Amino acid sequence: MKRFTILLFAAMVFAISCSNGESLVQNGYTKTEVMIEMRDGVKLHTAIYTPVDCDEPRPIIMRRTPYSVRPYGDGFRTDDLFVYDMHSFTDHKYIVVYQDVRGRYNSEGVYQNIRPLSGEVNDATDTYDTIEWLVNNVPGNNGNVGMCGISYPGYYSMIGALCGHPALKACSPQAPIGDWFIGDDIHHNGAYMLLDTDDFGSYMFRSRDAFEKEPKDDSVDYGDSKYDYYRKLLTTGNIIGAYGDEETLRKYYPFWYEIINHPNYDEFWKESAHLPYVKDVKPAILVVGALFDAEDCYGAVETYRKLLKDSPDNETFYLNGPWIHGSWTSKSYDHLGAWQFGKGLFDFYFEKVEYPFFAHYLEGAEELPSKVTLIPSFASTDSTVSFQPLFLDRMPEYRMAKMPFARFGEKESSYVSDPLNPLRYLHPSKTNVRDRSYMADNYVDDSTAFINFDYRAVEDTLFLCGPIDVNLYYKTTGRDLDFIVKVLDVTPEGEEMLIRGDVFRARYAKSFEKPEFLTPGKVETLNFSLCDVAHYLLPGHSIRVQIQSTWFPLVDVNPQTAVENIFKAKLEDYKEAKVTVLHSAQYPSGISLPVVSE
Repeated sequence: MKRFTILLFAAMVFAISCSNGESLVQNGYTKTEVMIEMRDGVKLHTAIYTPVDCDEPRPIIMRRTPYSVRPYGDGFRTDDLFVYDMHSFTDHKYIVVYQDVRGRYNSEGVYQNIRPLSGEVNDATDTYDTIEWLVNNVPGNNGNVGMCGISYPGYYSMIGALCGHPALKACSPQAPIGDWFIGDDIHHNGAYMLLDTDDFGSYMFRSRDAFEKEPKDDSVDYGDSKYDYYRKLLTTGNIIGAYGDEETLRKYYPFWYEIINHPNYDEFWKESAHLPYVKDVKPAILVVGALFDAEDCYGAVETYRKLLKDSPDNETFYLNGPWIHGSWTSKSYDHLGAWQFGKGLFDFYFEKVEYPFFAHYLEGAEELPSKVTLIPSFASTDSTVSFQPLFLDRMPEYRMAKMPFARFGEKESSYVSDPLNPLRYLHPSKTNVRDRSYMADNYVDDSTAFINFDYRAVEDTLFLCGPIDVNLYYKTTGRDLDFIVKVLDVTPEGEEMLIRGDVFRARYAKSFEKPEFLTPGKVETLNFSLCDVAHYLLPGHSIRVQIQSTWFPLVDVNPQTAVENIFKAKLEDYKEAKVTVLHSAQYPSGISLPVVSE
């Protein structure tokens, strides 16, 4: 049996309760609000929390956000984002700075989702100008600045690291956006992530006419069941159209207008992607990701890869664990669905990773976290990863841990994909929630519109660490197709855990920039990677590979016809298609598992 180093956590008592934490911040800090002028004259609202009775100069930790730095005026920030999320900094009397980004809430200017870095004024220049003001005007600072943030603020932290200001010494992009067409939030591999984007866009895509100190949510009336609401509208055009016609979207929801008019990976999407700019980065970087992050799993992994590739001299650190989006700052998070991860994740993150990282670069402390930390499991430094194939075969005759060969039985498997009757992504009992647990749980309708490939249980523990590669040979009667590929851990009792699952829109198999329609009856190929995993397959557990073509309403429904722009497809464009996956010696469809060995 392979031996691996396992990171264990002892439950630790957090010294400050929520109520005590609030009073500590209020009694130990003063709050100042300023409007900091940018190089083009636009002023950004900034809240500065400064410790009182501090004997020595302290670092500045900054978070730039599109989600408001409320409360404005009198009152201290006492929500989780301050008492819990920033407690390791307030415990050590850091100067804490929050800023409304350009065009949001109390800041001047025009807001733009994922503002291109190619412009003369952008989020990197705004970061530089803010830091310049802070180090020269905030009393008691030691001249060292750090940035951190989760999700969109994580993206702003990574953008901030590109600003070039010498006082910015360390940044922690946590679950940052990477690319809104390829892998995060809005699209996955060209497929529109309908449910997430509809929820997010109702308040983030809306134009802003004046200062807004409280958020507005323009969500439509879903009635008693979100699923029934989406199922009735069905087409992507109808669902987005609930917010208005194209002219209304252009005026009030400009980013949705851009989405529907840029269906492919053109210059609009390329300019909004920051990853190409991540090179020769100077501040130390701590990338934090989550294995079950339904929003930005891709962004954390790809940001880390890009840093290693194009900033080889950077002090880069990486932490990834069994969290959902942002839950490393949750004291109560210790499980997802039926899968238990144990206590102490919260304390470990703040006390062993985040604070030591910033303390080293902003205070000169000696301690540093490990360069790479995977939770709950990480391989020893002398481990290597080999990609071992699992061929899709309905009659496997080998044990997965060794995988010497595949004996092929049936040569192909088929199902009918009907876009007018899509498979739903979660259990019917969950009708009004956007349930993040699908990243670990699996649900599929009682239907024949999918196929399973099962493999025998392993005798020894198998550690999977890295991307899962997918290689499919297939043919279809349609002109386009979505493939949803799921890799499941099946317990001896038959319970399923979704190790990883994702979608790929077949028209983009050769190019995201120039899509090509499929030829009915022709054998096609599809090669792509599922986002990295770090997972132990325990003795007695087995792998199941599940393939389907709809996952509604998590992913929008593909019409499966030669429609140039799916966002403008009509109901009559949606046609069923027979999908045949080939698995033979000639067409060896399968996945490659990243198996770690010592």
